Order: sequence, then structure tokens, then C-alpha cells
Amino acid sequence: MLDHEGSAIHVNRAAREIAARNDGLWLDRSGVPHAAQRDADRALVKLCADVRLGDAGGIVRIPRRDEARPYAVMAAPLPARTALAGAQADATPVLILIHDPGAQVLGMPETIAAIFALPIATARLVAALADGADVKSYAEQQGITTDAVKFHLKTAFAKTGLRSQTRLLQAVARALADLGLRKRE
Repeated sequence: MLDHEGSAIHVNRAAREIAARNDGLWLDRSGVPHAAQRDADRALVKLCADVRLGDAGGIVRIPRRDEARPYAVMAAPLPARTALAGAQADATPVLILIHDPGAQVLGMPETIAAIFALPIATARLVAALADGADVKSYAEQQGITTDAVKFHLKTAFAKTGLRSQTRLLQAVARALADLGLRKRE
């Protein structure tokens, strides 16, 4: 995620791993992604600048060095701009998604963990709650105490900055809907 001035707000582990491969994408010192190929980098920089100015965004293909299928990098306005960016209400932070066509598809807990930077055990709980499970039945199903479930919820609240289970599940539903993994209700 980039703030309204183009500086990185958050770079997740997956983006760092892609950049570490050094096969077409890299991150500058502040965490902003760049393409190794000059024309692709210009297109990516322009796309991000256009989004900050109010454009809807788009996709740039980023060639890779080893003739693998190119990355598809999407830049779009951050859907929950004030909640996540913490910036001015009229600012337009940028959400950057990197699609690696060779990557393994993640399940819902792994997706939730990646989006919200949650430990996988916490993400499994959040995914179960999003699917309609309640705290007590989840604890029984997993063979853990309700105190352990409460610990995972507190972890989720601390990582996301949210303060209630309802808000957490709303944020998860929005994120999954934005990725096309769930229908909006």
C-alpha cells in the first residue's frame, strides 16, 4: 500500500519474497515496487501517480528475467482508505496487488493471514468465524480452550487495529469480496 504521496504504508511478506527473487520486480528502500525493465517501470510509476490523482487504476505487465510468465501488477484506490491509511479523508492511497501466475493458490485462512498480516492460527479462527462458526464450537472443534480462542481474537484486533469481532468480520468480508472470493452482502 502506498500513501497519497507515493510512499509505502505497508509491504506484505509476499511482496518482499517476490522482490527478493530479483526476477523482474524490486522494492526501493521505502518499499515502493519497481519493475526492472525500464518501460514497465515507467508504466507502473505513472499508473500509481494516476491513482493518487483520482484515477480508477489498472494493470501493468512486468516482464521477468527467466522467461517465466510476466507478473501482473494492479494499482487501484485503497478501498478502506481512511481506516487503513490513517491519512486525510480526501487523500487517495494506492493498493498494489502483484499476481504471480506461477504461485500456488491460497485457501481462505492463508489469504486472510496474508491480507491482514495475521499468524496462521489466528487467520484460521477468523476464517471459521467468517464462515459462521461461533467461539465455543470452534474451540471444541479444534480441541482448544475458549481462552485460546480469545487470545487469537485479541491478536487479530491488535494486528488490524479493530476493536470488535463484528468490525473484524466486516473487514474480512470486504477484503474477500474485493478479491472476488466472497459475494458482497
